Amino acid sequence: MGPRLLEERSSVPNAARSSDRSGGFVLTNYQGQVAVTERDGAARAPVSATVAPGEASLSIVPRGADPIELAYADIDDLFDDDYTMRLTDWGGRRYDLTMFGKAYGQILADVTKRRKDKLQHDLLLTGVGAPKGYDGAVFGGAEPVKAELRLFEDLLVVMPERGLMWGLPYSFIDHVGWDEDLYEVQVADDLGEGHVFGMLAKRSEEFRDDLTAKMDALARRTAQTLGSLVPGLEPAVLSKLAGAMRDGRAVQQRAADRIDPELWARLEQVVVGTPALRSTYDALKEMTPPGWAAFGVKGVLSVEENDLPGVRFTDAGDREVSTSREDHTAYRDRIQSVRDGLRQGAFVPAMPGVGAGGIDPRQLERIVQVAVRGATAGQPGAPATEDQAEGPELPEGSETAHEQAPGPDEQPTRLWYFTPLARDGKPLNCVAQEVTSESGHATYVFRLMEPERFGALFGDDLAEAVAEGIARLNRALLTLNFRREPIYLTDEQITAGAYTRYAVALRKLGHLRWTRTAFLGRAIHMDDATWRAQLEDAIAKA
Repeated sequence: MGPRLLEERSSVPNAARSSDRSGGFVLTNYQGQVAVTERDGAARAPVSATVAPGEASLSIVPRGADPIELAYADIDDLFDDDYTMRLTDWGGRRYDLTMFGKAYGQILADVTKRRKDKLQHDLLLTGVGAPKGYDGAVFGGAEPVKAELRLFEDLLVVMPERGLMWGLPYSFIDHVGWDEDLYEVQVADDLGEGHVFGMLAKRSEEFRDDLTAKMDALARRTAQTLGSLVPGLEPAVLSKLAGAMRDGRAVQQRAADRIDPELWARLEQVVVGTPALRSTYDALKEMTPPGWAAFGVKGVLSVEENDLPGVRFTDAGDREVSTSREDHTAYRDRIQSVRDGLRQGAFVPAMPGVGAGGIDPRQLERIVQVAVRGATAGQPGAPATEDQAEGPELPEGSETAHEQAPGPDEQPTRLWYFTPLARDGKPLNCVAQEVTSESGHATYVFRLMEPERFGALFGDDLAEAVAEGIARLNRALLTLNFRREPIYLTDEQITAGAYTRYAVALRKLGHLRWTRTAFLGRAIHMDDATWRAQLEDAIAKA
C-alpha cells in the first residue's frame, strides 16, 4: 500500500495541496467554476468544479458531469480575461475557469508555466543548456503581445501570451539592432523577416547584450570547428567560410569556390573522407549539376536528450522502440557488459581500424556499437535486423577526425551534404541528403519546390531556386535538430504508440508539415543494388 496522502490547506483560499511523505508527488487542487463552450457555440451553464494541474495535463472535475483531462499540449489558446482563464483546445472547445478568489493568480501562473514547458518540449524547441528567461513583448501586429523570451546557447524561443510558440536558431539571425529611443531589440533573420522585442523594462539592454554575446560565441565556435576540421586555412579564408557556414548553414560548392577554389576538395575530405562514404557521395555527385552540391557542418555542444521513454537512438539517427521496460533494461545491461569487456581487453572484434596495438580510446564507443550488435542479435530489446543494414557500423579504411568518437575534451561535430539530382544533364526536382557523421547511414530524398514552379524555371533562375530549396530544407532539418522520425513516420505511427508526442509538432509546425510533404523516400545501405533501387523509387516520385 502506498504512502498515505495528507490533505493540507494552502495559505491561498480555494486551494488544497496533497502530497506524500516522500515528496515524490505534489498536486494542488483548486475549487472554482467551469463553463464549457462547444465548437459550434453551444454553451453549458457554469458549474462548481475541482481543478488540479498535473505534470502533463489539467484535470477538471465538474460537479455532476464527466471529468475532463486537458493535455497542456492540446491547449491552443490560453487567455486571462479579467479573472477568468479561457482555455481553447485544438478542436475548438473552450473551457472558462473562474471563481477561484485569491487563488486565481496562483492557478493561472501554474497552468501557464506547465503549458509553456510542455509545448516547448513537444514543439522540439529545447536548445542547448539551461535557458535564461525574459518577460517582455513581441511587436509586429496591431498591438504588442506579451511574451516570455528564452535564450538557450543556440536558440531563441518566443512564448507569446497568445498565439503559437516559435523558435529562431542563432544560425539564422543575420543582425541584432537596438532602438535607443524605444528601448527595443530588432532582430533580422536570413529570410529577410524582422522581429522586434520590447517592454523588457530594466532588462532591455541585458537581453540585447545576452543575445549578442551568444551570437558572438556561436561565431567563434563555428570558426574553431572549421579551423580544426580544415587546418591551415588563411585567416581571411577561414573567416569568410565560417560566415557562410555559420553553425549549420549549408554552403554550395559554387559559393565555396568564390571564397577559395581549393576549399571544396578539402571540405570533401572532411565530410566524405572514407571510401564507404565517398562511394555513395560520388554516385550522387555524378547526378548533380556542377557546383550545386552543398555541405553542412555544425559543432554539437551536448548530446541530444533521449526524450521518448522506452525509445532509443539507432545509429542512423532515428529511434526504435524496445518491446518492454524489462527488455530495454536487459539490453542496456548487455551493452554495459560488452563495453566493460572491451575496456578490460577481454575480447576485440575483428574490424577495420583495430590492430594488435589495441583500441584507440576515441574509437571505443564506435567499436562497442559493432560488438553489441553481434553479441545481442536476436535478443529482446536488440536492434532489428533491418536497421542493422542501414550501413557499416565503422566506415571502411582509416578514420578521419570527424568519424572518431569524441575524446573527453573534444566536441562532436555533425556533418552532412545535399546533392540536387539531374538526369542526362537535365535537373530534377529533388535533392538527396545524408548525414555522414553517424556510424550508420541512409540517403534521404526530398522534393525541392512545388512542381509547377520547378517546371517554369530555367537557367540561372532555376539554379537560384534550387539554392533556396536547399536552404529551406536545411533550415527545417536544423530546426528539427535532425530528428528524422517526424519526417518519415506515417500519420498512423505518429498518432499512436511511442511517437505520439510528434503529433503536436505536426499539428502546429508549418516547416515540419512542409518537410513531410517534400519527403520522397529513403535509400538504405543494405547493398549497392538495393540502395540504387530505393533511390530510383524516391526520384520517380518527384
